[in-house]
Amino acid sequence: MFSPPDKLKARQGEALQQICHAHPDLERLYQFIRRFLDVFHAQSLEQLVQWIRDVFASSLKPLHTFATGLERDRAAVRASVTSLWSNGQTEGHIQRLKLLTHRVVCDQTSNVWSGRITWGAFNKRATRGNFSRLYRADALTRVREWKRRYLALTLS
Repeated sequence: MFSPPDKLKARQGEALQQICHAHPDLERLYQFIRRFLDVFHAQSLEQLVQWIRDVFASSLKPLHTFATGLERDRAAVRASVTSLWSNGQTEGHIQRLKLLTHRVVCDQTSNVWSGRITWGAFNKRATRGNFSRLYRADALTRVREWKRRYLALTLS
């Protein structure tokens, strides 16, 4: 629903059309999502204000809650629409590091219960990501340190 229609594969486009035809509320939701993304691509405050008005005029209650939150934090939303700067790349790296940490914790807890050590599989997963060389080296150093600590705890 968040990808532009021209970037969807044929099967994805057909599936989206079938879903939208079967559920009119989802079709309206899809139209609102597309318009909301267009607001940020066009960096238009007028489109944002009109989008919020249209949301309140619609019958989609979850969007009402979302629009109320946008209205409550109006200054930050307006700044994000008009600003040329984005922290998307930073957020992407943070999300990858959270995923890496989650994998380590999950592997540690599963190893405690199963009695197996699966760090080799984890190291392969950790190096396949789209990290830059600097982040990859830093992540592998952390993984090795966690592995060393984990093995010291489980073998003692």
